[in-house]
Amino acid sequence: MAQGDLERLKSAYRQWHETKGTSTTAWLELMSEQFQLRSMGGDIQAIAFAQPRNSRDEAVAYFASLAKDWSM
Repeated sequence: MAQGDLERLKSAYRQWHETKGTSTTAWLELMSEQFQLRSMGGDIQAIAFAQPRNSRDEAVAYFASLAKDWSM
């Protein structure tokens, strides 16, 4: 991992912590258009927020569902 990439990743984690998960911009900027996001419990249909996500748009929906139903 290049030093610039490491700093971007650290910044994304710092923003996530400081905003208690309400700012997702840094994470979205790190994602390619096509990627896979998996969560623990994703195989359990009743845990809707944990279902697999396969695009940046689906990641936006994932983060929105987290912010709506959970507090960090």
